[in-house]
Amino acid sequence: MQYFEGSSITHIAVHNVGNESEGEYLTLSKKELVLDPEVKDLLIKYFLTPFKSEEYFHFFSEAHISNNDVWKSVCSIFDNPEQTLLQSKQLAQHLYNLGNHPNVKGGELYVVYFREGLLNGETVDAIGIFKSEQKEPFLKVLPVEDAFEVESEEGININKLDKGCMIYNTDRENGFIVSVVDTKSKSAEARYWTDNFLRIQQRQDQYFNTQSTMALYKTYVTDHLPEQYNVTKADQADMLNRSLAFLKRSSILTRKPLIMRYCITRISLKALINTNNIMLQKETSK
Repeated sequence: MQYFEGSSITHIAVHNVGNESEGEYLTLSKKELVLDPEVKDLLIKYFLTPFKSEEYFHFFSEAHISNNDVWKSVCSIFDNPEQTLLQSKQLAQHLYNLGNHPNVKGGELYVVYFREGLLNGETVDAIGIFKSEQKEPFLKVLPVEDAFEVESEEGININKLDKGCMIYNTDRENGFIVSVVDTKSKSAEARYWTDNFLRIQQRQDQYFNTQSTMALYKTYVTDHLPEQYNVTKADQADMLNRSLAFLKRSSILTRKPLIMRYCITRISLKALINTNNIMLQKETSK
């Protein structure tokens, strides 16, 4: 689990990345942002609050990891955080070159250096890459002499981060550990962010094993078990609840797929016996 709300932002750069196919431009900043403490606290909330999942990814390349442009820029920043502005410009240019689909929205790209946060109990630095796309209207009430006026403006909702990733400074040679947020993760528009820009894959860690095993177990209980035994829907639901709770606590999640399949079968049969008090002669005779 990651915790960076208590970390400090030491570098932050922002650029505007438009959509070239829509006649929009890439506007690069010449300086890093200088923020007062109140605005910095709001940005930390905006950037970090959405990162709640324990699903992690890593950068990859079909040939060699050094061919991944984002990985290269991130390495340069970790080696020398003073390179944040320079490398953020390269990241913005890279994103601009890729985001030419007519449905891809332009917006601000932030590259942020976080110092001394926590990842799975260890202190690490991290680099955040965030993109804000949606603008929402808000009202401002202004005093004018002995009355008030109300004006409408557009701005960023700090409770709705559109796209973001956190790259933690560990396991560099294997593409780092990366967390991702994308509010449109199931759309073709969003795939340019994860697949084309970041080029990341899910890490095959404990979380990956847990999800894969649970999916395998659910398929077995709902599709295959009723074909062999007289199992009701209520029995299936009870077995899923009991056995998935067991799987979360079990070392089975670290085993190889074939062994997991065997263990899942045994767990399912045990749950079936305990739930329905059925003597399965076929299984117990083995």
